[in-house]
Amino acid sequence: MQHATLCHYKGTRTTREGLETIPLPPASATYQPVPYNHLIDLVLKATSDRSLELAGEDHCISREGQRYFGVFEFNSPSTEHALAVGIRSSYDQSMTNSLASGIKVFVCENMSFNGEFTLFRKHTKFVLRDLPGIVGRSVDNVIAAHLQQEVLDAALREYDLGTAEVNDLIIKSFERGVIGCHAIPKILKEWAAPSYPEFKPRSAYSLLNCFTQVLKESPIMEMVERTTTLNSLFKERVGKDILAT
Repeated sequence: MQHATLCHYKGTRTTREGLETIPLPPASATYQPVPYNHLIDLVLKATSDRSLELAGEDHCISREGQRYFGVFEFNSPSTEHALAVGIRSSYDQSMTNSLASGIKVFVCENMSFNGEFTLFRKHTKFVLRDLPGIVGRSVDNVIAAHLQQEVLDAALREYDLGTAEVNDLIIKSFERGVIGCHAIPKILKEWAAPSYPEFKPRSAYSLLNCFTQVLKESPIMEMVERTTTLNSLFKERVGKDILAT
């Protein structure tokens, strides 16, 4: 999967069927366990209700099934971007029920958990009541953000850049930690000779994709945060007025 990454070191990959074999711990006055597959079913129902098509999934457990990590990728008829959802939970009370969503998500058993949006719910009273709404809001948030991203993309395609503005955006991206100094020559090279013909127009959209090509070389754990910061930078430059309409 290109948009959802599950990283594990000592954990074991599994399936939804495998998760069913893990015993659910007993509830108490202060603790309400949530079956892993129940959380998965809520994600799949929320996405199906919003006409998202499941394109891929990956699951991992650690500590003999006491911790669970999963990622899902969906295609959407309303946006050209694939959508991703990451989830994690536990039976040993070490983690809350957690959801990450966005164009890219990264979930790792070392506790790294990244996406454009993250929501959490403890294993306390009424968790089973509250989770459907939490999951639904998470999916709604990312769909709305991606529809807005497509409005921004259209604005970026119409926004022509001169050399001075290209240089200014590259410097600002360096100042905000999107890229290191070693990446600047690579971006300039990609701008001068795009890898794909659709990015030959001298537009802000083409420059954004120059960054995207170079950011693919970044560690996966950093890519989500850097991409989010980069999108914010371009939004400030060319999309703010359009997105406000």
